Amino acid sequence: MKLKENEFYCVELKKKVRIHADDICVKTFRNKKRKGGVPALEGYCKQTGSLIYKFISPEDKDYYIEKYGRC
Repeated sequence: MKLKENEFYCVELKKKVRIHADDICVKTFRNKKRKGGVPALEGYCKQTGSLIYKFISPEDKDYYIEKYGRC
């Protein structure tokens, strides 16, 4: 499934959810195996009230931080 930049997949709803740009930020998950962590976009699903994540490539991390900011 190909998702657009402002689309996330909500596991509780089992469908795509669009999120406003103000509700998106960049978070880095720390991992012992991956030096520097794994970058992801974090959003808030208003229908279920849960946080949802979409993993991004490390090369695109700086672009998304500049656009949405850090969590």
